[in-house]
Amino acid sequence: MIQGTQQELDFWKGFVKTERFLNGWVAKRKTPELNEFVAHFIQQHDHAKILDCGSGVVSILNGLCDDAELVATDLLADQYAKIFNYPYHDIAPPLPYSAETLPYLNAFDIVHMSNALDHTQRPYDAYTKMIDACKPGGFVIIQGFENEADYERWQGMHQWNISLIEHDEGNVLDIKGKTEHFRFADKPYVSFKTTFENGKTWYVWIIRK
Repeated sequence: MIQGTQQELDFWKGFVKTERFLNGWVAKRKTPELNEFVAHFIQQHDHAKILDCGSGVVSILNGLCDDAELVATDLLADQYAKIFNYPYHDIAPPLPYSAETLPYLNAFDIVHMSNALDHTQRPYDAYTKMIDACKPGGFVIIQGFENEADYERWQGMHQWNISLIEHDEGNVLDIKGKTEHFRFADKPYVSFKTTFENGKTWYVWIIRK
């Protein structure tokens, strides 16, 4: 079992029962907690085929676009089916792929991941597979909280600190684990970060293939 699997399942077992989840992720409308810029960016692409990687039980993109084809994937998909009634809510369950094992090539207009890159075993491989899955001219969108490994005290699946480093010559996405440190230096189409009142910082990284 991958480190942190049980903690992740325990979180979702409780979260799927909350009003926050049922009125946000499950409802057939934009999730209030989805970044507004990212939501608007995705909505500008009519009839898009969208892949959401590391989606959790239900994709945060569920209900965002009426005319889009949304495919969700998550390593723990088979376990999620035991704790959430997908047929009752008329939601397609995620497919059981980790981001590192995505089987797609040039298949999606938009490939998205929200607050899950720090959960992956091999972030660079996950990033590469997401780019592979994207159509030429399409977009890869990665967003999430900075430095979640530190914030979560390196517990559970939080084994990477990710931060957006802003440079005049071009921003980079910095990935730091306990023994590895590397950067995604592709020129971003859009990249920015926002700091909330609680002191946590959210980054958005979008590249065009």
